[in-house]
Amino acid sequence: MLENLHQILKEKWGYDAFRPLQFEIMQAVLQGFDTLALLPTGGGKSVCYQVPALTFDEGELCLVISPLIALMKDQVQNLKAKNIAAEAIFSGLHPNEANRILQLCLSGKCRILYVSPERIHTALFKDFLTRIKLSFIAVDEAHCISQWGYDFRPAYLKIPLLRQLQPHAPVLALTASATTRVRNDIADKLQLASGYKIYEQSFTRSNLSYSVLNEDNKKDKLLTILKKISGCALVYTNSRALAQETAQFLRKNGLAADFYHAGLTTAQRNQKQTAWMKDHIRIMVATNAFGMGIDKPNVRLVVHISPPTSLEAYYQEAGRAGRDGKKSFAVLLYQNSDGVNLQKLIVQRYPNKATVLQTYIALCNACQLPVGAGQGQNFDFDLDELCDNFKLPILPTWHALKILEEHGYIALSDAADLPARLLITASRNELYEVEVANIRLNPYIKMLLRLYGGSAFVQYVAINERQIAKQMSVPIEFVKNALTVLHKQKLIDYLPQAEQPQVSFIEPRIAENNLAVNEKLMQFRQTVFLNNINAILNYVNTATICRNRQIVAYFGETTNTDCGICDVCIQHIRMQKAEQQQQLATQTLLQMVSQYYNNNKTTTANNALTTEILLQQTELQTKLNKQVIINALRWLIDNDEIKTNETGIFILPA
Repeated sequence: MLENLHQILKEKWGYDAFRPLQFEIMQAVLQGFDTLALLPTGGGKSVCYQVPALTFDEGELCLVISPLIALMKDQVQNLKAKNIAAEAIFSGLHPNEANRILQLCLSGKCRILYVSPERIHTALFKDFLTRIKLSFIAVDEAHCISQWGYDFRPAYLKIPLLRQLQPHAPVLALTASATTRVRNDIADKLQLASGYKIYEQSFTRSNLSYSVLNEDNKKDKLLTILKKISGCALVYTNSRALAQETAQFLRKNGLAADFYHAGLTTAQRNQKQTAWMKDHIRIMVATNAFGMGIDKPNVRLVVHISPPTSLEAYYQEAGRAGRDGKKSFAVLLYQNSDGVNLQKLIVQRYPNKATVLQTYIALCNACQLPVGAGQGQNFDFDLDELCDNFKLPILPTWHALKILEEHGYIALSDAADLPARLLITASRNELYEVEVANIRLNPYIKMLLRLYGGSAFVQYVAINERQIAKQMSVPIEFVKNALTVLHKQKLIDYLPQAEQPQVSFIEPRIAENNLAVNEKLMQFRQTVFLNNINAILNYVNTATICRNRQIVAYFGETTNTDCGICDVCIQHIRMQKAEQQQQLATQTLLQMVSQYYNNNKTTTANNALTTEILLQQTELQTKLNKQVIINALRWLIDNDEIKTNETGIFILPA
């Protein structure tokens, strides 16, 4: 198997060599070791499981657990483009579609299966695991399993159940940001076998310059930075309104900018992301909703005009700059009120039990679910509409929903990103009979077969109703109506594109009195959140230690070397240079006065060492700035190193 790794990398990815530690990680997995891999953002984590997955025999499946739906879909698309059989099952996916994918895996027609953590504890998936052989299990974003992590996902705690059903399959845990405490927690929670391998790449990004700037007028400073540093830029804010407002400000000042947040429609988000990825838009101003699965190598600048809530999040977001290895900049704009605002978030993010219960009841009522119903069902979800209809405050409601998600009751997913899909459930003979009997449906069936061919008989395929309409020269509504009719006749399974995000009920609706909210867990998460805020505030307020050294130390890495390119290091270098210049000026002045004094015990107007002559000769000899020399001269006089006589001539003290 090992000898095939380089060949697969070359044939499928076009690379001649692996990045640092990639081969070692793959080697450990293929030798059957549980493995923990810590690679920085952009370090090539996905290759560490995608390449070795292809060395196993067909029928042996690599299972990848990931919380990022956008990333899963993106990676599956990229793998299929390389003719690698890959699929993804996540919250919001239609049950029929999920079942079809599992059947593909059982038939040996899939090599890599991505699964969201919420899916792994369903009865259907557990049954599937008893009937399939896993080559190994890859846990992406493994820090999500740790309650000490900044992005804890309770569903990750169910991963060890996989090990009971597939005890032979080694586990590869991957993360880009994990403190020592989180790493230990990952190993414990995933039940990594004794003697597991750990590979850690330095958290240092040698091409990335970190800076923290205390600014009262952040927008003007942002404008200055963007005009000074050319190239593609990403600006992070903490609110949708601020993202839109900042983008408008930049456009008014002649810069090509746009905004992005989760409140936009799918079409809007796709259009904006594409424009930025293709460099049609230079600057994207966004909330943290932008970035998951985004891999744009030429980002030269990342600016935070609002501080993130953890140093891990900052490292991840700042790390989206300079993935091509070229010098890039990460700037955090800060003002004193930001610290107070971060502290206020604690109350907003951790509403009381009554608020959580009220939110749960409102959500269930909005979805018209009776007690005991709803498990496995998906519903369109609009936060603003929910809050308007039930008179709920937006921020506490949103965080109450996240608490319900943490407790495993629901899963929030952006299924609106999914295109329309269909599966032909009828046989070719049955379709032919419909073609003959129904003149109206005949051209639509023929077009589906021509565009999507035999693949639509074995798996769900993404379709484009607009493309079909264009090919047939009919309105798009005609196409959607025809597909709906075929669906009702059970000839196809047609899944239109969702127009908005969705909520999935992991558990059936529970009676109000039985809703269990772990208040101790909420208090613990609150404490972790407070610790995270304190860490980012400490980073912001520490201007005496190299920024990179602060960051890597937070992740448990020790270095005695300053980066030399952050704001702290640059200030140190400037101070050292200024000190060296001052010393040179001081020494030169003292030497010239001493030499003159020793050579001229008596002075006349013709040979007097005046201030003007002294400054001129020192400047000529040292090439230093005149102000530096003047400052040095003042210091010498103030400290009685030299003095002037009654005629103003420089002499040495008696």
